[in-house]
Amino acid sequence: MQGEMTQGNMQDYRKVNLTATPPPPRWSQGYVGSFFYIALLALYIPLLALVVYILFNPWQARESVVILIALVATLISTWLLFWSFKRFVAPLLLSARALQSYFESGRVPALPAKTSGNTRKLLSNVISAIQELDESRQVLRKYSEVDYVTGLMNRRAAEYMLIKDMKATKLSDPSSLVLVMLHFEGLEQLPSDQAEIFLKEASQILSTQLRGGDWVASWSESRFLVVLLTNKPTIVIERITTSLQSTVEVYPSIRLYHSYSTHQEDDNLERFIYRLEESISAKLDLY
Repeated sequence: MQGEMTQGNMQDYRKVNLTATPPPPRWSQGYVGSFFYIALLALYIPLLALVVYILFNPWQARESVVILIALVATLISTWLLFWSFKRFVAPLLLSARALQSYFESGRVPALPAKTSGNTRKLLSNVISAIQELDESRQVLRKYSEVDYVTGLMNRRAAEYMLIKDMKATKLSDPSSLVLVMLHFEGLEQLPSDQAEIFLKEASQILSTQLRGGDWVASWSESRFLVVLLTNKPTIVIERITTSLQSTVEVYPSIRLYHSYSTHQEDDNLERFIYRLEESISAKLDLY
């Protein structure tokens, strides 16, 4: 549809748009001026036709002939006006369809670039606006799904990913999906800059210890959520906690607690997370 519009209407538009000139544009030039002159010509076609007929046939101007000439000229002027209007709104239709396509599909559309005058400026502005809007959306999406300190997924993005993993493993082996909660008690006692350094170091260690298919997210200010796809989680968890212990020992005020939970067939997201957090809370209450 868009390709036909580009090769058909846009070519007609360029043929009719005889007054499109480089900037600085005035009201009588470019897009508005072309439409104005065509509309003005169409408006006076019936009158011009009658004047020409009377001038060349002053003694034979019968009433029926005059009416017929006026009718034919009016129909021609109306057709010319609608034809020119259809061609002149082609850039606006292309711009509207491009915006609609972007919001429906999320892809930046391609608009015809080989145009001239104000039309080229209009379509170029539409392309630039859509591209800027898409870049802004990508940046906002990134900041809404990434923890700014660690660079890992935040809780919102982790919940979305976890739902997808739960659906996937439910069809194969639900028990192969394991959640591990890592809690760093005493992290709030550190100055903010030291706490950020610790979180960055811990996130880097976790990222290097994970296998293909596993992932980690920043769950809260002092907690990480590790998602494992394995039927033997204790071996992987032991390796992770051992690798973190060397970093924890540098900060005497911090103690590492962890707990894990295996996905059950009747679990939903809330029940799965609640069981894991309750397990961590029970360990903290013991100390």
